[in-house]
Amino acid sequence: MKYIIAIDQSTAGTKVSLFDETVRAVRTLRKPHKQYYPAPGRVEHDAEEIWLNTASLLEQISEGIEKSDIVSIGISNQRETTVLWNRETGRPVAPAVVWQDVRAKYITDSLSDNDGTVSSLSGLRISPYYSAAKAKAVLEENDSLKTLADAGKLCIGTVDSYLLYRLTGGKSFKTDVSNAARTQLFDINKLEWSKELLDIFGIPGSVMADEVCRSVSDFGSVSAVASLNGVAVSAILGDSNASLYGHGCTEPGMVKTTYGTGSSIMMNTGGRPVFSKKGLSTSIAYGIDGTVSYVLEGNITSSADTLVWVKENLRLADSMEDFESCKDPGGVYLIPAFSGLGAPWFKEKATALIYGMNRGTTRENLIAAALASIAHQNADVLDAM
Repeated sequence: MKYIIAIDQSTAGTKVSLFDETVRAVRTLRKPHKQYYPAPGRVEHDAEEIWLNTASLLEQISEGIEKSDIVSIGISNQRETTVLWNRETGRPVAPAVVWQDVRAKYITDSLSDNDGTVSSLSGLRISPYYSAAKAKAVLEENDSLKTLADAGKLCIGTVDSYLLYRLTGGKSFKTDVSNAARTQLFDINKLEWSKELLDIFGIPGSVMADEVCRSVSDFGSVSAVASLNGVAVSAILGDSNASLYGHGCTEPGMVKTTYGTGSSIMMNTGGRPVFSKKGLSTSIAYGIDGTVSYVLEGNITSSADTLVWVKENLRLADSMEDFESCKDPGGVYLIPAFSGLGAPWFKEKATALIYGMNRGTTRENLIAAALASIAHQNADVLDAM
């Protein structure tokens, strides 16, 4: 029996699954990682913890299986989350800046005159949501890191490229088109790092991945996990993009919604980019067999994360099962702009709001309003599409 290992590195944790030849998940293991909120608008992860969790899960998932029976490894990952690491050691030099983090708002405000150029090249309107502004903010906050970056001794990338670097012992610094397209430093028309975008954001080209590959490619082989040494990494996709492909949305006009910490609504537009005037992102879906497919996308910052907030911060629910019986918001609206509002509004300065309460408002109404907020936000994106 031959097997494939899938790594799903998400905002909340890491999941590793072992699939057999019938595409049946034989084993699935998970590990959460800690969330850090050091200041308002800041969300961080410990990239070293993410790597150690991934390596540990890979060792466990492959236990008792001959290395020769594992055909390849695929990676899907939380997108936009930005990692900075030492090119020589592979170790992170700063906390990973999570996609929800909006610390770089002051940077994107200062670059607003470049919005037309940035949008036409990257497909993305200037926003602290993407990796370019996040990386610039980290470098501006730490002169020693900027010095390392200017000297080419630093790597900056999305989580997929960081995990690949660690898995291959630093031999492979690559990413795929779906992740590169979410950095705001990639020309989605020419399919290469854009010198113009790098210059706008003040990011040295030497810190970016050495190669941007199609999503199914030779990404290198494992050398840092003993039980999997020599096994090829053959596929990389951003998690939302992997969901689009996995749900069979491979024809223009097909749409999927992914519900996780946030939501991602994607419409396949086929072999050409469609540029939105209604607050949507234009991006790359995937690259397979030498071709590239594009998408229109709307990203919502807080979906399941809103429910976690209701449960853990407000303590209105003991478990997620409590949400199932709460169906009537009673005229209450919850706007979960905990890190601003995402698509199609892109109001980074927006703050969360509970509206429409009266003396008769109940716990059940608030829980139902939290659930309804997910649907309302998604409806806004679908209307824009």
